[in-house]
Amino acid sequence: MLVAYWVFALVMTHIPHPPPLGPVTSDKLAHFLGYGMLSGLLFLTLWMWKPGMRFLPLIVLGIVVAYGAFDELTQPIFGRDCEFLDWVADSAAAVVAVSVLGVVRLLIRGKIAPAASVR
Repeated sequence: MLVAYWVFALVMTHIPHPPPLGPVTSDKLAHFLGYGMLSGLLFLTLWMWKPGMRFLPLIVLGIVVAYGAFDELTQPIFGRDCEFLDWVADSAAAVVAVSVLGVVRLLIRGKIAPAASVR
């Protein structure tokens, strides 16, 4: 699933005028949602492949932030704009996805105790 999504995202970000895939939204929101999904899928894939991988959140974050920069820098070749704020939205999504999944991973592994319920 990760490979299919990543190929789809790569193609869509390099088409000069991509067709709308849903309701018209902010460009930054589209970047945030797309890279959030990519980050989540990469995190889950690597977690399933090597459950005990040290520094998994940092590895995923590094890959996605670097890929986001590569993606933006190569878009002018295909007649698209390279925008710094698009990369910021991509990176912010990666931070959110990795943070949420990192906490879930720690909870599952028993590294942090769940919060006590308030009565």
